[in-house]
Amino acid sequence: MTWSAEINVDLGRPESGWIRFAISHGDQVFSTVASNTPYDSVAALTQAVVEVAKGSDEVTVPLVEEPCEAELQFRKAGDCMCLSVTAYPDHRRMAGIGRRGLELRKPCLGICLAFWRALRRLEAEVSSPDFERAWGHPFPTEKLTELTQLMQRMKADGPGWQAGGA
Repeated sequence: MTWSAEINVDLGRPESGWIRFAISHGDQVFSTVASNTPYDSVAALTQAVVEVAKGSDEVTVPLVEEPCEAELQFRKAGDCMCLSVTAYPDHRRMAGIGRRGLELRKPCLGICLAFWRALRRLEAEVSSPDFERAWGHPFPTEKLTELTQLMQRMKADGPGWQAGGA
């Protein structure tokens, strides 16, 4: 079974403290260029996917677009995970003023696999020194190694694996 075939995550090469994040699923598309300040969004995203793979109920990743912000939210929903992206006009991310840009519900493995593949591609395409120079933060190598180990375990557990299981 191809767990992430319907989910495409793309992380562009960082440049001058900015990086492109794109997520698509069917006709839903979210794309933005995020700043490296005040959050290291690449490290926050990697940590979030690690937490999802470990079974966390809810994890949020802010993406600063200056002055706007977007929020990726991973939320447990039964035996699946919901991934939603909400765009806000500023850093306050106040309830009721955000605009939902993408929402999907898939098995946890499918969502984690799509993000893991995007992070691995980014790691392979940009050397660590070049990444740090262009992004302003080091690549989260240790967290990606941890995520890789979790992905191996999840895949070995097979199609019955659920968020928070095994």
